[in-house]
Amino acid sequence: MPISEATVQSLRQLIDRDAALREGLQRARSTSEAASLLVPAANQAGLDIHMEDLLAFFAAQVPAAANQSLDDEQLDKVAGGMSYFEKQAASFFSFGLACLPLNSGGNKKATEGRPL
Repeated sequence: MPISEATVQSLRQLIDRDAALREGLQRARSTSEAASLLVPAANQAGLDIHMEDLLAFFAAQVPAAANQSLDDEQLDKVAGGMSYFEKQAASFFSFGLACLPLNSGGNKKATEGRPL
């Protein structure tokens, strides 16, 4: 039987009131461990909740995108903060491969070969 919105609100209130339950849920390492803590507490509080229903509710809350893997470009951005092409551009300008244009004045040596 699906869990109603009213039951979800009652569960939230139960968790808010019961500090020990809240701490146990925070330490839970899986949804089944969290459900095994929450179902008995909910039943004791007068809520008719079954383990299978709660696990199905938890599974429905996880967005489909959370189960998808990242492609190489997305991983590059996460790992280094920029894509391959952005890294190449940064490398080009930060390692002295691009230089400032020469001064039109008489002091050419002051700017010749100086990195951007």
